[in-house]
Amino acid sequence: MNHPTTIDKYQILRHLGGGHFSEVYHAFDRALQAEKALKVLDITDPNEFLQALAEAQILQRCNHKRIVAIN
Repeated sequence: MNHPTTIDKYQILRHLGGGHFSEVYHAFDRALQAEKALKVLDITDPNEFLQALAEAQILQRCNHKRIVAIN
């Protein structure tokens, strides 16, 4: 599988893994000069997209040392 080398402002450093509907990359945010994990969803169904968005919104509100922050 070919993986991208850039996505928008992110320089892709390496592929970390993937699943049924997403791929996760170790990426460098060129605008903020910071390394991040970048999850790229492969969703074409609008209902699936809304479900993933709702999950991300819930995670955004969570603040705990054992939960990965969403930026």
